[in-house]
Amino acid sequence: MAEFAAPPGPQRVLLVDPGHQVPDYDRFLAEALARAGWRVTFAAGPLLADAAQAPVGVEALTAFAPWLEGTGPFARLLRSRPPPRRLARLLAYPLELAALRRLDVRRGPGAVFHQQWSLAPLIDAVAFAAARTRGRVAVYTAHNILPHERHAAQPLAWRRLYQGAGAIIVHSEVSRRRLAGLLGAAAPPATVVPMPADPPSPQPDRAAARRSLGIAPAVPLALFLGHVRPYKGLDLLLAAWPTVRARLPGARLMVRGAVAGGAGALEDWRREVDRAGGATAVDFVNGYLPRAERELALAAADLVVLPYRDIDMSAVLAAARGRGRAVVATAVGGLPEALAAGGGLLVPPLDVAALAAGVAGLLADAVWRRRLEAEALSAAAAWTWDDAAGATVAVYRQAQAQSASTAVGRR
Repeated sequence: MAEFAAPPGPQRVLLVDPGHQVPDYDRFLAEALARAGWRVTFAAGPLLADAAQAPVGVEALTAFAPWLEGTGPFARLLRSRPPPRRLARLLAYPLELAALRRLDVRRGPGAVFHQQWSLAPLIDAVAFAAARTRGRVAVYTAHNILPHERHAAQPLAWRRLYQGAGAIIVHSEVSRRRLAGLLGAAAPPATVVPMPADPPSPQPDRAAARRSLGIAPAVPLALFLGHVRPYKGLDLLLAAWPTVRARLPGARLMVRGAVAGGAGALEDWRREVDRAGGATAVDFVNGYLPRAERELALAAADLVVLPYRDIDMSAVLAAARGRGRAVVATAVGGLPEALAAGGGLLVPPLDVAALAAGVAGLLADAVWRRRLEAEALSAAAAWTWDDAAGATVAVYRQAQAQSASTAVGRR
């Protein structure tokens, strides 16, 4: 674990995630920055599906959409209806940003404004400009360079956001190249800060987790975890599953994640499951997975499968690595970089036969899995959240120095 000397100058950061889209990343980074000597204020929206675990040593504010946490009929309606909820949040967002800006100004000069996700890139570009006018350095972490499901106007909006940031953090060289391709010569400085694995924590062992889930100890078990969206390639894994079962008749696939697209999409996925062998072959549960259930699924699984069509970086990979689980992943986006230190098997994207062969081969070979599990834990220990916080602080300092130099040049 890295040790950091307290950096000179102002050590206050306003860490912002308006939609609370990356709660684990927010929490682990905020805590690591606090350990590094920074005063951290974490401003976010409420978590709608799981109780938030407040960062330790950090001031946490529900600065966005606090009305969604209410118990009245309006709050309950919005929580259950994504389209009106998104509209209400968009309408309230500029006012919430203005209130947060006033609070930040009252607390004095020098804070870094570090945003983790954008609800509305054009509005956030204006917020970055406002941060600069009051002497703040605006840093943005681009977990995805562009949204996975996007329309033609979105690249323009995201270019405005990125051009307004004083510095950008990405998780892979692939993302940095994608950012440069989007912005060209107008690209602000971008720094690769790899996504660390989830930190160690007490977990059930595989046997205990399987007893809790009613899964026999000898069943070869693969896990697909996370929101079910087209880019994640669950359809490819389901198409591969009959081939896996032909080699390992008892193999099961656990699918845990909320289906995007409503009831019609869910029915389409259920038909895919039936074609893959039905409930005896695929244990498919639709819905957001609370933390305790996610940990149980990871503990029970023999391996985690990431059959993505494309991705910048995967938080599921970070969770799997932190729990010492072997991974089968498609060689897309930042996944090859992340797995260069070991812990997983890469297969070509969109290749159902290669995916089936990789999953079946790893499920059938316990010695191979144990080696990959050891590599995963070693990679997790080699790059921690304290290391990531140190790299993030370096970005802050570089952006502050650049901002000060620009200010002197304008005099």
